[in-house]
Amino acid sequence: MSTKISEAAECVAEQGGDEAFWKFSDSLYQEREVNAQTDLNSLKTFAEAAGVDGGEFDLCYNSGKYSEQIEEDIKEA
Repeated sequence: MSTKISEAAECVAEQGGDEAFWKFSDSLYQEREVNAQTDLNSLKTFAEAAGVDGGEFDLCYNSGKYSEQIEEDIKEA
């Protein structure tokens, strides 16, 4: 699940820059309890709240364009 959240965050950063990325991240982690899982269906809502166009977000997120990069980052960590 965290890989999908990371992909969403990359899409938000691509479209809205650092400010949108941090708004997205803040709202994502403020909406739930510390150990609760994030509802992946809410990612678009958080992206839009951060100022990103929902349609553009969907295109990026559903394309999987960042999945390989995220997997590589995990391997390196």
